[in-house]
Formats: sequence, C-alpha cells, structure tokens
Amino acid sequence: MRTGTAMLATLGVVLGIGCSSGAPTGPHNLKADLPGVWAQSFPLPAGSSRVLSLSVQDTTVTGTGTYTAEAMQGGTLTVAGFITGPYVNFDITESPGGVYHFTGQLAGTDTLAGSLWTTSDPVPVTFARVSR
Repeated sequence: MRTGTAMLATLGVVLGIGCSSGAPTGPHNLKADLPGVWAQSFPLPAGSSRVLSLSVQDTTVTGTGTYTAEAMQGGTLTVAGFITGPYVNFDITESPGGVYHFTGQLAGTDTLAGSLWTTSDPVPVTFARVSR
C-alpha cells in the first residue's frame, strides 16, 4: 500500500507540473506568438542592427531580414530552423556575411531570448518584437 501511495503522489506532482500555467511557452504558443518582425536589442555595437521577419508552419521556422554592421557593409539575411518543445532553433545566414546559430525561447509575447554564436562560445542575445 505504501508503494501505491508513493506512486500516486508522484503522479500527482508530475501531472500538476505538466498542467502549470507558469511553464515556458510550448510549441503551440510559439506557433502563434513567434511570427512577426523582431529586432535584435542586445548586444549590438553602435551602428549595427539585425531585423528578422519570421514565419512558422507546423514546427518549421523561416524568415528573411536585413542587417547592418558598424563600419561594414550590411545586407540581407535568411532564417531557417525549427521549434522543439518550448525552444526555437534557427540559423541566420547573412549575405554577404556568415552564418549565426540561435537557440532560445519566448521570455514573454514580445521578447525572444537565447544564445547566438558562429564558431565561438554562445553569447546571450535578445530580440524585441517590432510588429506582428
């Protein structure tokens, strides 16, 4: 009987966590909340920008955008990636330029927070929603 009670208590905790409204946004919320225009808000040197226009189809993320760089030529960019659980993962290919990798999640309906990297260590980055 004691084992059965412990199993029921564990099941109750697991179900309670799974139903919690305070959990990070899941794939269904990302599908609804991720599409739109996002501007990188941190970190960016003065005179630089990165703006993404994102779309979601099922769990596939695609997009286009523009970037500028301090004392360098700017250009266009493309985005390709996917949603896994509460996380979004995508590559940003800048033309001319390089490829950046992003992993993160919504930190509210208007903030996308995560890590951005090329071949070096990831750096924290945030994107702010510009429009839906």
